[in-house]
This record gives sequence, structure tokens and C-alpha cells, in this order.
Amino acid sequence: MSRKRILIIHNPTSGRRRADFMASVAVALTGLGARVDIRVTEGFGHATQLAASLEPDTQDCIVAAGGDGTVNEVLNGLAKLEDAPPLGVIPLGTANVLALETAYPKKPADIARVLFAAPARPLFPGILRQNGSDKRLFALMVGVGLDARIVAGVSPSLKRLMGKGAYGIETAYQWLKGGLPDYDIAIDGKDYTAGSIIITNGRLYAGKFVVAPDADIGVSGFKVLLLKGNRTSILANAAAMAAGALSRKKGVRVIEAKEITISGPAGEPVQADGDLLGRLPVTIAAAAKPVMIIAPDQIKLH
Repeated sequence: MSRKRILIIHNPTSGRRRADFMASVAVALTGLGARVDIRVTEGFGHATQLAASLEPDTQDCIVAAGGDGTVNEVLNGLAKLEDAPPLGVIPLGTANVLALETAYPKKPADIARVLFAAPARPLFPGILRQNGSDKRLFALMVGVGLDARIVAGVSPSLKRLMGKGAYGIETAYQWLKGGLPDYDIAIDGKDYTAGSIIITNGRLYAGKFVVAPDADIGVSGFKVLLLKGNRTSILANAAAMAAGALSRKKGVRVIEAKEITISGPAGEPVQADGDLLGRLPVTIAAAAKPVMIIAPDQIKLH
């Protein structure tokens, strides 16, 4: 198979890679025989608008060139279409979790080959609801507690300058600040409390950290990690995450779920796919239907 009509939605503010990386992918796609259109976003939400305004049967795939937040926006735009083409990625962001989850290559020429010819596979996104009816899709993860406070607090300018280092600085600040509350959670109708919550449909979190080794993006539903929120536990959890052992750590509960409601404390930040996308209370539900994503883990590059 081959994709001859490719639309790239490029976020020029994503990550630390310059536009010439994206341009190299576009040039390689043209060399393979594709017609490439590029549209540049102008601010938050614009990628969603661009994807949602796609005319039927005009593109063979839509490519999000940016970070996980850009992927999230394009995903939400494609969800508004009746017959959406598959979603591809040119990873330009800080963490690029979806690209890592599906084994995207690093070289522009290899990324072009993936976008041009790799098969598509299903991804079951999650649905984040606020105020009873407002809803937004997320590709991979939702966090409440420490990680949401870090995402809410990190400086965008420092993030562009330092990449992942900006998150390290904000993590240290949040650890020194302390004061994580107990969050009230209902998981498929059963009540729990925790000091931090990670809800994921994939294996990876914040880059290459394995937090749910048994998760599968092609299966509807989530792994919910309930963590303690005191300073000692935060340090121990960070060490376990770095070792790929967070889900096996004593004191960490991992629960399979279809629907999660986090009711309070009201006003606490909620991050989804690495961006601040809401405040408590929220309900997270598994989507009944998948979206199709271009899957480099199903093609041989060499």
C-alpha cells in the first residue's frame, strides 16, 4: 500500500527540534511519490480546527507534526469527521509518548517510509468529560495529582529551552512544596482514595518509562495506577518508575477499568496527553470505537 495524499499539521512551537526536521520528512515523502500539504498551527486548538475542516476523501492520512499535545488536538479534530483517514506522527515534542509507544523511527527518511507505507492499527482513545457533558478525547493518558501539578506549573518558555529538564525543575519544586491531597476516586463504581492517579491505555508514560507493561492501545479500557502522595513515596515512586518497576512496587495499586470519576478536591488540575486540559471533577471513560493510527511497529524499515 502507499499513501499519495498526505496532510501535515505542524505545530512550530513544539519541542526543541526545528522545522527543518519536519521539512526533511516532507521532502522524503515527496521523493516517495506523495503529494504533501503542510498547514501551520497558530495557537491552542488550531490543530483541532484544521483536522476537523478536512474535506471528505481528500487525504490518505493526517500527520501531527509536534508533541503529544499536537497529537491530542489532531485526534480530537479527526473524531469530528464521519470517515477520518488514519493519523500519523512526526515526533517533535518533549516526550513523544505515542511515537515511542508505536516504535516510530528517529530518522526523517524512515519516518517518511512509515507514513507512506506502514499499515494502520486501531487505537482506543479515552474520553474526558467535565461539567456533565463536555468531552475531549485523549490518546494515551490522564494524570491527577503530582504529574498534573507539574504540567500545570511548568514554564512554557523554560520547556522550549530545556526540554525534559524543565519538568525536572518543576518536579523538584512540587516535591519541596508538598501538600498533595487525598483524591476521591470511583473506579467502575467502587470507591478509592489516592495521592496521585495515572490512567493509561498504553505501556509508556512521560517518554520511555514503562508504567503498565500489560497495557495495549488496541484494547478498550485503562490501567489505573493509584499512588501515595507523601514526599517519601514520591521519591520511591520516581525511582521505581526509572527502573520500569512502578506497577510492581509495594503500595502501588493497579486496577483495570472502563470508567473513572475523580470528584475532588474540586479545582485540582487534570493533565491529558501531557497538557493541562481541565480541573476536577472529571469522568474518564473508554471509547467504544477505535481511531486508526499509522503503526511503524508493523513495517520493516531495513
